[in-house]
Amino acid sequence: MMANLQLIAGTSGETYVEWPLDAPEWSPERRDYLLKSPLKLDSQGWFTLPEAPGLGVELNEAVLEQTLSKTARFN
Repeated sequence: MMANLQLIAGTSGETYVEWPLDAPEWSPERRDYLLKSPLKLDSQGWFTLPEAPGLGVELNEAVLEQTLSKTARFN
């Protein structure tokens, strides 16, 4: 999601983007569970890109550790 938003903001100036949300099953918390905080729209439906480096989001390292597969192999 963030890669798409950064690309659109940096190249096309487009103001519309498909935003994955289908409550109640697909909530921001469920969609963004790997992030420290979910991506949220403001009260008017706009998203402001963060000014942090890279994609502008922080991964939740504890969740990554909990969901790490120790048996999957990709040879």
